[in-house]
Amino acid sequence: MNQTDLLTKLAPEGGWRTEGGSPRIEPLEWNAMGWRQKRLVKRILAAGVAFCPNLLRTMLCNYRVFSAFLSFNSKVMPKGELTRRQTELVILRVAWQTRSHYEWGQHVVIGMKAGLNVVDISRIPAGGTADGWSESESVLLLAVDDLVGEHFISSQNWEALNKHFSESLLVEFMLTVGGYTALAGALNSCGVQLEPENLEMMTDSATQGPQS
Repeated sequence: MNQTDLLTKLAPEGGWRTEGGSPRIEPLEWNAMGWRQKRLVKRILAAGVAFCPNLLRTMLCNYRVFSAFLSFNSKVMPKGELTRRQTELVILRVAWQTRSHYEWGQHVVIGMKAGLNVVDISRIPAGGTADGWSESESVLLLAVDDLVGEHFISSQNWEALNKHFSESLLVEFMLTVGGYTALAGALNSCGVQLEPENLEMMTDSATQGPQS
């Protein structure tokens, strides 16, 4: 599999939940948004961290709840105290385990901007047992699987996490996994479709080679 395929054609067992489907909640048209919704969309897109109009136009049908979620989310990505690399590895593993095509595609692009490379992305499907991770990265990915699958970090992985991360960082890690698992479930259930622009950016990232 060449580099472009690694970024654009990887898929978990059973495929992505929403790929090839259609939205269950249609994204709001611009003229249907109120001024607060429009202001929030403009601010997020202008920040340049993510190009996510389909997510925004879908979730902003409930401004009260989603604006509060975004405030929380910004504290872990991109403003978290885990490294940007660690955060993106965690989010990508959540996206893979939840089969969330939108979350995966968004964070392949965001992760490459944050310093991940094609080899890193290609190891995500194998999780924490893949060769090439540092010890701290490996246990983070294993703990993601615990939280997504069992909602509980095993004693073995908890002990290993404590060797590398403070209690404050462990709370951040767990809430990052919880937040992005919840978001993946909403994205999948609403049928939010990955923007063609993000698919193009994934291809561009691959053809330009690893970023650092």
